[in-house]
Amino acid sequence: MNNFQILRKHILPNALGPVFVSLSFGMAAAILLEASLSFLGLGIAAEEASWGKLIYSSRNNYEPWW
Repeated sequence: MNNFQILRKHILPNALGPVFVSLSFGMAAAILLEASLSFLGLGIAAEEASWGKLIYSSRNNYEPWW
């Protein structure tokens, strides 16, 4: 096998797992950052929905959802 075949068959599939894990944690961190900033009122425009604004609005509604 030449170097390209070794890279494609063995190295690349084993390297993709850690890359996907890193991307997953990065996206989770971005969502948490956006939610935190929106919760504090420093996020996106007021008329757009975000996770932080939904959490903030639920603080004023103490009734059960059912």
